[in-house]
Amino acid sequence: MFAEDIKTNLPTDLLRTLVTVCEFRSFTKAAQLLQLTDPVVIQQIEKLELIVGSKIIDRKLAGINLTENGQEILRSAQRLLSINDKIIFECGGELSLPIIRLGVPNLFARSALPKIVEQIQSKAPNTQLQICCDNSPNVLRMQRLGYLDIVFAYGDADDMKDAMASWVEDIGWVRAGSFKPPPDGLCRSSALRTYYGWIRSPPRPSSATSGVIRSSFRRQTSERVSRPSPPASATCR
Repeated sequence: MFAEDIKTNLPTDLLRTLVTVCEFRSFTKAAQLLQLTDPVVIQQIEKLELIVGSKIIDRKLAGINLTENGQEILRSAQRLLSINDKIIFECGGELSLPIIRLGVPNLFARSALPKIVEQIQSKAPNTQLQICCDNSPNVLRMQRLGYLDIVFAYGDADDMKDAMASWVEDIGWVRAGSFKPPPDGLCRSSALRTYYGWIRSPPRPSSATSGVIRSSFRRQTSERVSRPSPPASATCR
């Protein structure tokens, strides 16, 4: 075999970093999801550029903007990762425990997350749990992109249209005891409502994981997130 016949292999972790950066349009968000630091994400993109011998991200422009070659590399990376993940899911199920990728808003990380983790571990002890905490819009976005299997989130009615279970709660105005509200009755005229729900992604090839999700969260319709009530003196009147 001649030296020129030896092909260069592209590390899939570099390709996954590129795809994640492009989907979230942010090095920081990609770093959080991949459990890396921003400098490491940037170094991986630069290493990939070095391997392919072409610039992928146009650094003359602000934000994440791909060059012409970068756009083609991104499309190829998405196809390659799809094949890679399919092989892992179909052939590697016996080598590792099923993974449940859970998303919960930062707002409920302290109050609701411990109970959620306890429920999952009791219903599915032979699984690995990966947890992502972020603001609710980003949690919903990651679920839609397929990075999370199930999320507990809040948002508007459109966000909850495909929820496994959801409910609506009113949001109240709260003021300090020394604050006097405007005489036009701002608080009374501005009623706010928030939708809460459990949203599950389409089942992945790992049937064990999707089955655990269905059995663990089917009964969440009646669940509510407890929040302390404000003192009577602080209620906006």
